Amino acid sequence: MFVPNIRLSMPKKRLEIRDKEIENKILTILSMNGRAPLSFIKDRIGLTKHPTYRRIKQLEEKYHIKYIAEIDVKKLGYLSFLVLIKFMGKIPINDELSDAFKYEPKIQAAFVLSGGDYHLMLSMYAESESDINEIRRKLMRDTVLFDYPAEWYITPFYDTYGFIPLRSEFIATFKDRMKQKESEPFNRSTEKQQQVMAREFTVLKELNDNGNIDFSEIDKKYGFDKGRSQYSYYKLLQKGILKRITINMKKSEAKYVAVLFMKITNYKKFQKSSKLMAKNIIKNTNKPLNRYVLVGDIWMPFTIVSLYPVIENDIDIITKELSKIRGVEIKTAILTKTLIGNLCYRRFDNTYTVQQKNLDEIKTEKVDYSKTGL
Repeated sequence: MFVPNIRLSMPKKRLEIRDKEIENKILTILSMNGRAPLSFIKDRIGLTKHPTYRRIKQLEEKYHIKYIAEIDVKKLGYLSFLVLIKFMGKIPINDELSDAFKYEPKIQAAFVLSGGDYHLMLSMYAESESDINEIRRKLMRDTVLFDYPAEWYITPFYDTYGFIPLRSEFIATFKDRMKQKESEPFNRSTEKQQQVMAREFTVLKELNDNGNIDFSEIDKKYGFDKGRSQYSYYKLLQKGILKRITINMKKSEAKYVAVLFMKITNYKKFQKSSKLMAKNIIKNTNKPLNRYVLVGDIWMPFTIVSLYPVIENDIDIITKELSKIRGVEIKTAILTKTLIGNLCYRRFDNTYTVQQKNLDEIKTEKVDYSKTGL
């Protein structure tokens, strides 16, 4: 009887594990700081300069990585809203819906859902509740949605994990909003301050389109003095408007995305399971993606909305885990189509999450990713 020599296969297996570890470390570093210097990355993964560079390029090609800006629009005076739409009869075709949404810059993403209570889910930013209601009226009155009766549910959305990338069309409105603010009484700044702010928004827009762009290119494109774009970049980081340059894997291993609605029906019981919920969100995985791409809270009713990329048909596993959390009612839907915008697929370091912060009994050592590449 032939018995395979296990020891002969072990080196290859170890090599595969090592390759996977290196891949995940690189993806984590780039997710935390897309402009991290090559010297920092090579030291973290234990390779020399040229193999590290080659690995990065291989991953960029493998996952179609795009470098983008993670922006905190709350610091610019915007509120985040989630809009859920349920059609009462006939449903518009996808092209009609895309045309209805793409011209409104405050809509960052629009998704078609199936198998749940809602047909559409929108991620939006607005300056106030009256602003979001005006956008809703405009969409219902001036687009194809006028001909399709539907129930609209609009609620503030508090993202606690992940984020929705901003559309360039939205960032382009920042300058107009700044000019409007400057024209208000008691809110006038000097001409020099206005120029600085305008330059910062320009740099922000360019980084959102290409997070790895050379600052000299921006200076040249807009006629800035040498080094001004780089300075604006650091100021944006300092102000917290720009959280980081991160990545988005346009070609991920996810087969589809499940949307989990966890309605809180008994807050007292849920509170006792809150740490279990936090552990579920940031559970370690050897996949190139985080376990969730987005998690946040909505008000009406109080519900945790989670977007879970399904890689190995493991939706039953995740729902079974979530069923251990008390005081909630769970419903699921499938994200079948992205009409406009994107989700952000990356491998964020979970030691930097609010979930990890709330798990007091778990002490983890954080890696400093703040070394900024130019």
